[in-house]
Amino acid sequence: MNIPQGKRIKLLLIEDDLIDQRAFTRFIQADKHPYDYVIADSIEKAKKILGAERFDIVISDYQLPDGVSMEILGLGMETPIVITTGTGSEEIAVQAMKAGAYDYLIKDPDRYYLKILPVTIEKIMHRKESEKKIRMLSSAITGTHDSVFIIDAEGRVIFVNQAFCKTYGYEEGQVLGRQSGELWDAASLGLAPNRSEGEFIHKKRDGSQFPVLLSNSILKQEGDREIATVYIARDMTEHKQAEQALLQRTEELARSKTELEQLELFAFVASHDLQEPLHKIVAFGGLLKDHMGSKLDAEAQDYLQQMEIYAKRMSEKIIRTRDFSMVAKGGHQFETVNLKDTLRQIITDLDLRLKEARGTIELKGDFPAVMGDRIQLQQLFQNLIANAIKFRKTAEPLRIAISTEGQDHEFAKIAVEDNGIGFDEKYSELIFKPFKRLHTLKEYEGSGMGLSICQKIVVRHGGKISVRSTPGKGSTFIVSLPLRQSRGN
Repeated sequence: MNIPQGKRIKLLLIEDDLIDQRAFTRFIQADKHPYDYVIADSIEKAKKILGAERFDIVISDYQLPDGVSMEILGLGMETPIVITTGTGSEEIAVQAMKAGAYDYLIKDPDRYYLKILPVTIEKIMHRKESEKKIRMLSSAITGTHDSVFIIDAEGRVIFVNQAFCKTYGYEEGQVLGRQSGELWDAASLGLAPNRSEGEFIHKKRDGSQFPVLLSNSILKQEGDREIATVYIARDMTEHKQAEQALLQRTEELARSKTELEQLELFAFVASHDLQEPLHKIVAFGGLLKDHMGSKLDAEAQDYLQQMEIYAKRMSEKIIRTRDFSMVAKGGHQFETVNLKDTLRQIITDLDLRLKEARGTIELKGDFPAVMGDRIQLQQLFQNLIANAIKFRKTAEPLRIAISTEGQDHEFAKIAVEDNGIGFDEKYSELIFKPFKRLHTLKEYEGSGMGLSICQKIVVRHGGKISVRSTPGKGSTFIVSLPLRQSRGN
């Protein structure tokens, strides 16, 4: 390992011999080694320095005036320590290495040992880096929720992490050293050639089975000899359960969609079939009134009138129900719709009703073109304007403003604002439900389906509709429509 460019290594030299101190200093300065160093001439001074500063490596003479370097080793530091001595005692070398020294150098009279010091330092830095990576890898393997186990070339289990023990139900000692065939059959570990992962069924200690996503990596020595295989097994139980739940939910939604379509078809057919009896009721009521009108007393005539009124209301509800079901079934093919042209056409169509309401409509801003059902979009904005006309203040002229609001690259936002009677915003969701009304029929005529149809149209187009309102000050309906439609729509 070469020292990275620009990196400086910080050394602490513990040496009481002035000649050795000077030789060390001259050597570093002459060869311009990338070392920064501090020198201490005793154990006591070294301890103080080590308490205040951090070093990459400590180089200590074995014998010092106030003790031996074993005291430095006894501090339990993570900093690598190299012991130097002039005695050349093998016993001291063994003792130092057992105590935790990284290396042991013998000082010769000519100080040739300094020439091998850079090699020693480089090896130590390489070892430190390797140990750091091993600690990181060990921490990652220990902390992962996936089961990690290693099988050597002879098929023995030589490592398992905590997650393995928890998932498979074994103690570490019950697994290490055992043949993999005792725990798994060959098929549950054998990934196909050129495949790094696959799904298998594994067995726990208690005999229960569970699905795993298994991946492996082969460890090799120099010469390409395989020495072990690292396996990582991810418990897929929750994933499979989620997949099953999603599949079940999808099937339920499909059934619900079919049932809804059948219900909507029934509503469409029923609304058509119910119109004929209602027409007969109204017709026969009219005939009865024409033929027997003069013979009926005031109370009977009132009953006849009420019958006609309620029959007409029922007819309107049936028509609205049919309209609602037609929106749900889907209308015409989507096409490019110019909203400004559509709004101008609606204003023309409602001209008479606007005059009766002393109302005006102002179009503000640039209205974009959207992809949609032209007929349904016309019905949407016609319903919103008709809603504003219906719930106006009788004491003042009606003012309706239709404008673009916060348009972006994906959606067109159209606001329909009026100065009508308004309502409490706590009812802002209720008003979009079928047949829900905030006022009695005596106050305001209607079926209670207009805004429900609006919401249904907007949802069919992949948009949203909301409302802001204040009692006595008016309401603003905000319609958000996609500028483009997906292939599914």
